[in-house]
Amino acid sequence: MLLNTQNSVANWHAYLINKSSTEEVLGYTTLPNFGNNMDFRLSQIKVSSKSEKAIEEIKLNAKHRYLILYLNKNLIEVETIGKTEETFCDLLKKLNPKVFRYILYYYESEELPHLNDQCILIAWVPNTDVPENDVESYGRALMFVKHALQVENVLVVREVDGIDERKLETLMQKCLESLFDKNIVRVPSIGSIPDNKGLGYIYYNRMLQNKNKIALIEGLTGKTITYGVLLERAVSLAISLRKKGVAYGDVITYHGPDQMNCAVVFVATFFLGATICAIDTMFSQEDTTLMLEQVTPKISFVDAELVDKLEKVLAKIDSTAEIIVLGDTDKHTPIFDLIQKTEENDAFKPVEVESYLDTAVIVFTSGSTGVPKPVCHNHDAALHQYISFASLKYCWDRILHFATPHWTVFSKFLGIQILLGKTRIFYPSFFETLWHFTIYNVTTAFFSPVEVLTLCKVGRPDKVDLNELQFTIAGNTVDKNQAKLLRSVFYDADYSFGYGFSEIPNGMTAFKPNCSEDALLKNKKPSSVGRALPGFSFKIVDPKTEEVVGQGQQGEVRVQTSFFLSGYWKGDLLSLWDDFGWMKTGDLGFYDEDRCLYIVGRLKDMFKYQDYHIIPLVIENVIRTHPAVLNAAVIGKPHLIDGHHPLGVAVLKPNHQVTEEELLEYVNEKVHFSHKLRAGIRIVDKLPLSSNGKIRKLALQEMLLNEV
Repeated sequence: MLLNTQNSVANWHAYLINKSSTEEVLGYTTLPNFGNNMDFRLSQIKVSSKSEKAIEEIKLNAKHRYLILYLNKNLIEVETIGKTEETFCDLLKKLNPKVFRYILYYYESEELPHLNDQCILIAWVPNTDVPENDVESYGRALMFVKHALQVENVLVVREVDGIDERKLETLMQKCLESLFDKNIVRVPSIGSIPDNKGLGYIYYNRMLQNKNKIALIEGLTGKTITYGVLLERAVSLAISLRKKGVAYGDVITYHGPDQMNCAVVFVATFFLGATICAIDTMFSQEDTTLMLEQVTPKISFVDAELVDKLEKVLAKIDSTAEIIVLGDTDKHTPIFDLIQKTEENDAFKPVEVESYLDTAVIVFTSGSTGVPKPVCHNHDAALHQYISFASLKYCWDRILHFATPHWTVFSKFLGIQILLGKTRIFYPSFFETLWHFTIYNVTTAFFSPVEVLTLCKVGRPDKVDLNELQFTIAGNTVDKNQAKLLRSVFYDADYSFGYGFSEIPNGMTAFKPNCSEDALLKNKKPSSVGRALPGFSFKIVDPKTEEVVGQGQQGEVRVQTSFFLSGYWKGDLLSLWDDFGWMKTGDLGFYDEDRCLYIVGRLKDMFKYQDYHIIPLVIENVIRTHPAVLNAAVIGKPHLIDGHHPLGVAVLKPNHQVTEEELLEYVNEKVHFSHKLRAGIRIVDKLPLSSNGKIRKLALQEMLLNEV
């Protein structure tokens, strides 16, 4: 709960009566601790009936200057009403620097009339002597409160101890001025979703409409499954799971590769209004333990080969989750027993979501720069993105991707194929099949850089025609030499780069297919990841000054969407947003005169050598230009005086040789003085990679620096 049950309104009024004399003089009050044991979903946050009038008044006709708000469980309550003649100073007198509050402020200024008639939701964040749970609870609820209040502008005040009326007014002005900032790239929304009854409800009806069409082809065998069979299995599984006690909002985890019944598990979960969370099978037992501790599954589906690992993980966290095996088993329930048609199937109806902001999918971040975090994708955001991407003029007839189920790409393409009634070819593994997919005349595909570069390395088979193939490359960047290699192998295919991240259900940028303007830009700017898709706005921010920069200037990419983003499943959500409610991606990039975006590295990867900011990707790209190098990474080795020294790591191509000394000399001759590999370079057999091909820098640092 955000407020403990005992902290009723009556208790609150009693608490005010007994407040200290110091608080009376200062003009502010405090609430008892809230705690963090929420007994409601954040999507249930709404304005209380007794507060509706005051909130409508301030939004519609500026009858009040401000409202100080708090949360009473899932209800937004008005604590204090500020009269129209009150000043910033009056507001500050009524705020406690040790208590989290929301403020709905109606802005007016004679000096800046173009900013007038705007409401701002202010998050007043205490930073000293306050229970961590209080800040975490209110921080997690911020964007849900914004949605409930239906306001556009957000201001997060994080250092309230040092705030005065002048600084507060300046922050508000800066927040509102961003509405007119021409350095911010904005793209209109695709509009509202026609049916907000949730993924399960929509998928059920689409599969019913397309029951005779082929949904899936098992690539290695050619076996097919129609939407009718997929629907029947998903309904049977949903009925079986309901009998096992799975209820609305429960988490179901999936541990295994993409296979025929993987889609069945996802769809059945949506039918029940539950939440699906697939786990990367490449993660260690320790990492998997950390992940399952955060999401506490009710049921865990697992590949037969991973049962032992999952049993140990569940025992470690004292979980009572039931294990269902995606294959043969003598110990647990096999999925085959749960997907047989019964007499109950015909009467089954999918759940309509209680709120379209409820979580449909949980995905974990890649862990490339730290511990993986669980990200929530709600039904509304997912449908917005799936419909938006499906509307792009790709030929969706035969879809291919090798994304494992834990990646956002899997959920996205599952949604697109069901919405359009199209066919997807799937394989259990990319590296065991490689070019095999070409026998299916695929029309639309998604590859990671590791996948397409591996195809280049293996070599294109004879008599392969890719003229009908359109594909997107995303998940990481490629350098100029790699881009040249791609062009030499995929010369007859139509491909481009895209950009996205785990916190959104789909990509943010792309070059639109069959669009003459984008085709020209794509050919002219091969290293760009495209332009923003509908519903996205982005800005580039100098991470040192927090100022928005213009075209051609590098900084952190920050994003705002027209649809609702839920953020992380648990933990500090305030760290995800900047002071004006924009999502911090952690990616470094810039855009050009055509609003084309370029990604140059990760903010967390950066480190300082003396007073120089070192972007590892710059050095990594130089290392990769050596003819003997297959892949490379750079990390910062701590140094007592200089802060960090760049340390290079390289993996060599098969049957190629070069010494560390030769490679070090090669690199240091080509980089800026500040970027020289002062900590040397190591040649290793392999780099720790995530399943989408990103180098896991934290794991690499632990491995190398522990050795040092």
